[in-house]
Amino acid sequence: AAGIVDKIGIDKSPAVGSFRKVSLSYVSAVAGKAAGITITLQPTMNIQPGEKVTLKLPGFGGNPTSRDAHHSKIGTVMWLSDESKLVLMFSSTANAEEEIV
Repeated sequence: AAGIVDKIGIDKSPAVGSFRKVSLSYVSAVAGKAAGITITLQPTMNIQPGEKVTLKLPGFGGNPTSRDAHHSKIGTVMWLSDESKLVLMFSSTANAEEEIV
C-alpha cells in the first residue's frame, strides 16, 4: 500500500536485548592508581561477531585506548575516556544465557 498512514500508538515493542547479569569487580585496586577490572555479562540474547556492548562507567578515568581482549568471545576492548565508555567488540558468538567473564 502507498500513501499517508495515520499515526498509531505502539503498545508493545520487542527489546533489542538485555542482560540477566552485569557485574564489575576490581582486581588489586589501590586508591588513586590504575586497577584491573573483571566484567561479567550474561545476555538474554545471542551476541553476534561484530556486535558491540557499551558500558557507561562515569567517574572512571585513564587515557583512551584500544587493545586485543585476549578473550574467546570478545576480540577488542576500547576505552573512550572522554565519554566514560568501555566498548566490548565481540569476535565470536556469545549465546543467550552464557556467562561471559
